[in-house]
Amino acid sequence: MKTSLAATLTLLAFTSLVHAQPIQRIVPAGKTTIVFTYRPYHRWTCDGATGVVKLFVKPQHGRVSHHLRPSTIPTMSRFTHGPTGCPPNPTTGFAVTYTPDPGYHGPDTFSFDVDFTENRRREIDVFTIFVE
Repeated sequence: MKTSLAATLTLLAFTSLVHAQPIQRIVPAGKTTIVFTYRPYHRWTCDGATGVVKLFVKPQHGRVSHHLRPSTIPTMSRFTHGPTGCPPNPTTGFAVTYTPDPGYHGPDTFSFDVDFTENRRREIDVFTIFVE
């Protein structure tokens, strides 16, 4: 009984660290568009931080790419939707772009596995794209 209880508690602890975050965007047909910019920061010091972002599920009707770009530390948390307590100091963001296939109009989806190890937070971000 102790073994199964320990295994259950371990499983619950792991699953509580991974949350699905839905992100919806409308993009124009035939154009590459930035659909999201990750802006990791240390929630205790408000300094810029690092994260690991991996494409988990590829889109069926387009391409996903990324690049680094200047950004700022967020003043509102995307997780709690409350203030971060941080000033909007400059940092480097990780921009995600989506390019629909030529002639495609309609919905598309893809997912990223995002690991902000410095903040002990891991997310699965599920993007729903509507190509107009």
